Amino acid sequence: MNALILGGTGLLGKAFVYRSADFGYKPITLARKGADINIDASVKENLYSAIESVKPTLIINTIAQTNLQSCQESPRSTYLINSYIPLLIALYCADKKNIKFCHISTDHYFNGDKNKLHDEKAEVILKNEYAKTKYAGECFALSDPNALILRTNIIGFRNWKNRPTFVEWVLENLIKENSITMFNDFYTSSLDARTCARIAFELLDHKAMGLFNVGSTESSSKESFITMLANKLKFDVSNASVGSVHSNTDIPRCDSLGLDVSKAEKFLGYEFPATHNVVDAIAKEYELYKND
Repeated sequence: MNALILGGTGLLGKAFVYRSADFGYKPITLARKGADINIDASVKENLYSAIESVKPTLIINTIAQTNLQSCQESPRSTYLINSYIPLLIALYCADKKNIKFCHISTDHYFNGDKNKLHDEKAEVILKNEYAKTKYAGECFALSDPNALILRTNIIGFRNWKNRPTFVEWVLENLIKENSITMFNDFYTSSLDARTCARIAFELLDHKAMGLFNVGSTESSSKESFITMLANKLKFDVSNASVGSVHSNTDIPRCDSLGLDVSKAEKFLGYEFPATHNVVDAIAKEYELYKND
């Protein structure tokens, strides 16, 4: 079975590639460069031609413009990436009816209630172009009645030179004993990418459809998470300061991104990782990453 993974060179895309064989899939990656298929997926003819060539039984879309500044400055191109691509895939899969579609959304919809966990029915708040376009992408993906849409917040290692992930940035600065600012008012239910990919495949195996939250069982501040990770790896955080995610930026953003994952837990029949389990997974992966 072929799995076409859009954004297969990114953090979550690589995690899906890593997990594919465990679930009987041959991963075929698609991205602008560095993938098995290198195209602009927002061009309908390019995307549909790629799908026809691969003949996948599963399409996973991890492509997204996530940089808030770029989203604000270039709303049209952001819409093409975050909204139009999932629409194209949903229309194709709904027409063919024999291709499963998994679309990765975001948790950037909730604000002002600290570490509260939000379920799939919670009212969303669209504070910026990123949130607006990702929510549109969700809605478009749901036009395929069999699609699986995941709201999540993933962390881990991507190993792109000069473009570190959040975890890579944190660890690089801890190693160098640089001063960093840890946000005490920004909460997420972050999950390591490989665990997220495994859960996604399990949901697909169980024929899950519609919207599901996938994350850790807790919502933790970035300050708390960084401190836990530093302690786990025995790094000194004495040079770190505590600040606000809203300082030094004029881009409106949500700050309470906790996800209630009980729907997915009930569907699969087991409890998802807590924050300390996610920290353990990242620490274990770091031992491999630092020697890469």
